[in-house]
Amino acid sequence: MGWTLKIVDGQLDLDVNTGLLNTVEGERKCAQDIAECMLQEYDPVQNYGSYLTAVVANSTAIPFAGDLFIRHYISQAVDTLKSKQLEDPASTPDERINEISQLLTVTDQDTQTMGFYLKVETESGSAETSITNLSASQATSLNQLYEDIS
Repeated sequence: MGWTLKIVDGQLDLDVNTGLLNTVEGERKCAQDIAECMLQEYDPVQNYGSYLTAVVANSTAIPFAGDLFIRHYISQAVDTLKSKQLEDPASTPDERINEISQLLTVTDQDTQTMGFYLKVETESGSAETSITNLSASQATSLNQLYEDIS
């Protein structure tokens, strides 16, 4: 079964009662993997990550990228993750992405930030992934927040 360490607010999540690191699996792992892939700068050697960080880094050259531009990079990151999941023998149907069934973006023109909401169908069903406080133009807002989807 595929699992990974749980990330909350960009940090490893520690169980205060046991002192051990918490883990995630299944649909929750899928949600966290999507967030991680979108927040990693695209690396062509590993074929992993997203161009969203390039939009952030070049915010002076690209003053706030349009919605379609951002949506394309989100879809591209999810497709990249799908291909990596197929290569992973430990991945399970609960975490393997089948398709994006819904992609919503919320834009705040005043702060030039954009939040994302993805509804992703996994091979075993569906999972909703809320990825908030990601920035399309402000590097200081590019923090991973993992929402509990249970």
